[in-house]
Amino acid sequence: MNISRQTYLRLSIIDAISKITINTKIIHKNKFNQKTFENFIKESTKEFKLKVLITDGHPMYKKFCKENNIIHQQCVFHLIHEIRKPAYKQINKLKRQNKTNKNKIEKITTKIEKLQSKIQIKRGRIKKTDKKRIKINEQIKSLKIQLNILKFKIRENKHKIKKLEKYMDKISLIFKSKKIKTATKRINKLKEEIDQIPEIIAKKIPKITKNIENYLNHMKNKNIPKTNNTIELLFRTTLPRSRKNIFRTVNGVKNEFQTKEIIKNYKTIKQFLKKKFKPSVEFFTVPKNLVFE
Repeated sequence: MNISRQTYLRLSIIDAISKITINTKIIHKNKFNQKTFENFIKESTKEFKLKVLITDGHPMYKKFCKENNIIHQQCVFHLIHEIRKPAYKQINKLKRQNKTNKNKIEKITTKIEKLQSKIQIKRGRIKKTDKKRIKINEQIKSLKIQLNILKFKIRENKHKIKKLEKYMDKISLIFKSKKIKTATKRINKLKEEIDQIPEIIAKKIPKITKNIENYLNHMKNKNIPKTNNTIELLFRTTLPRSRKNIFRTVNGVKNEFQTKEIIKNYKTIKQFLKKKFKPSVEFFTVPKNLVFE
């Protein structure tokens, strides 16, 4: 977020089960590094043991989880989005080409019809003396060749689009698997087909296989979500994009989302009480840790 033309970052940690905000902090981008991130996590979770951390793909999270023996679940949505983004760009480009080629086909078809209307249809060969007819016939032949080339390009682009969509669906299917065994089989099958996969997707396959365990931890425990959508939703509801860059002071930003976070936590607790939720130790310690620095 921009405050007085300076870039600031908002750090938030939220409990994945209760959906209650544990801690929120605003810091200048120049102060954000591995150390400040680690201090924020340790300070926020000092009253209870941190078992699992659900994050996006930033490398600093991997290091922290490994050093502190924490189960790390990387956001599946971020991974799929990263793979699909260049693929969708390619698909949109091919679709635009097809649209342009279809318009060209319509224009060429209209030209051919106009040329055909200028001459009477006769059987047999054209006489050498009928120069007008020969000229028009050559123009029609040339236009028909252009038509065939354009039609071939459209078919080729459709085949490329179909192939890109096919392998994007195969990647999504890995993370929709109910068992790790099934997901592993699907990954191995993709590796075997690496030569057939479009290059724009094939070069992303090593990214999936490199840290695959971090993307599949949600299959081992049903309480672990496979995405960090909960925190993304918190950002959008407590400080929407349309408002986050209009403030001139850090306190102004805090006042904007602090009340919304407290109200959200209060509503969440009420929902749990209605369901006769049996609270854990963490459930009671979390609201006390709501700190704005």
